[in-house]
Amino acid sequence: FLRLSGCNLACSFCDEPLHKNKSKIIFEGTADEFVDKLPRSWDFEKFNHQVGSKGLIVLSGGEPTLYDLDYLISKIKNAFGKFEFSVETNGFNLNNATLPNLISFSPKIGAHKFPAESLKALKAADFDRLEVKLVMDETPESLEYVSSWLDFFESEAEKRDKLPIIYISPINDGLNINKKNTSYCIDFVRQNTRNLDVRLNTQMHKLWHLR
Repeated sequence: FLRLSGCNLACSFCDEPLHKNKSKIIFEGTADEFVDKLPRSWDFEKFNHQVGSKGLIVLSGGEPTLYDLDYLISKIKNAFGKFEFSVETNGFNLNNATLPNLISFSPKIGAHKFPAESLKALKAADFDRLEVKLVMDETPESLEYVSSWLDFFESEAEKRDKLPIIYISPINDGLNINKKNTSYCIDFVRQNTRNLDVRLNTQMHKLWHLR
């Protein structure tokens, strides 16, 4: 799990403020410098064999597409062999993330009008490697935001053999579950009549009080 510092947004409900706190940064430097510092004694091929699958590296943030993720992924693969990669992104610059095996795309309320190049990249993306997470609460703005993205993916249905799973994520109170928002999202998912695979996404680590 690799968390990159910095974000293009400042969401009031963000539960990961550490990415803006420079005192918490473990490493600061270029992708080349980062990969060069990783111990070459790590036997990832042996690990992959033991677990019966390829290792997975999740690139998160902050907003990881602020950076050239394709270059970082290539460097890690060249140094350590085969890996699968997942990126968690608000979609700021998807052109920086063409190599990940999975794109977990989570546009945010009030910032869902991205630069034209990002929307173009999303439309060109392989939906087989895309999942969508839409954050939601009871506000009219939130309903409009979620509906606009559901409209977008419905409009893509005629052009695609497969559409991504769309997860509805209740907005919580920091590290605590907001039961009212969760109940609202459960009802929203139950009442979905669109020809889309819409599911509830809960942050289980908060239910279990894990950090």
